[in-house]
Amino acid sequence: MPTLTTVNSATGQNIQTYAVVTVTDVTARIEACHTAFQEWRGLTHQDRAPFLAKIAQKLRDTADEFAALMTMTRETGKLPKDGYLEVEICDYTARHGPDALAKEERTHGPDVRCGIVKCQPIGTIYSIQP
Repeated sequence: MPTLTTVNSATGQNIQTYAVVTVTDVTARIEACHTAFQEWRGLTHQDRAPFLAKIAQKLRDTADEFAALMTMTRETGKLPKDGYLEVEICDYTARHGPDALAKEERTHGPDVRCGIVKCQPIGTIYSIQP
């Protein structure tokens, strides 16, 4: 089976080797994500916050390892302080997201037309890391 190796670009050292997955495996994973998304999109921002808080706690519990993985000594070339900042993003989003993403009523124009801005999830987000 073919593999893909993550390499530290500063040192040339191998970090980790991964098996390349098949199209069938990728399709199954995307379908599983979509199924989970269908449930997730039905939750309010307030209902989602505890999940993000739980993720944030897990990241805090492993902050040193997580931050090191993301810094210039490992995969992304970020500074260590930026790696730790990433850890806090989930916690911030859990605390402030429901208010920031709440429905917002707006008026516009001379005839004071009204509208509502509502943030809705539109699909699965993915990320491909080196």
